[in-house]
Amino acid sequence: MEERRKWKRHKVTYPVEFDDKSSEQYLEIVDLSAGGMAFTFQENLKERKSLPMRIYLKKKMFCVKATPVYSEEVPEKKFVIGAKFEDPTEDFLNVLDLEIREISDFRKEFNLYNGKNISFEQACMEYLANSSPIRM
Repeated sequence: MEERRKWKRHKVTYPVEFDDKSSEQYLEIVDLSAGGMAFTFQENLKERKSLPMRIYLKKKMFCVKATPVYSEEVPEKKFVIGAKFEDPTEDFLNVLDLEIREISDFRKEFNLYNGKNISFEQACMEYLANSSPIRM
């Protein structure tokens, strides 16, 4: 079966806020790539045309918009939403790429020196625990 995705997806734990004008709600990320993200939410957002959100990378917070392209109901009355980023900035893509590489390098070094095999998601949590993003 041919892979239809252009970007590699990563299990990350970045804080992401969905700003729906009535409230700001944190999303639980399933995975993230330069092309978009999957997350869980209590409502089906498939019919929404645009989702404004803030993604807090380690080095900087970015305001992005995404278009829902997939939705599946899962247990606990939640939905897994797949959303494609709408014209992400070069700065966002560069910082995301840099941080994904840093997390990957951290994971390799941690596994080598500690004789343990932590997941990419666990490495991301450790990586993010060392500092907060800069609000711009």
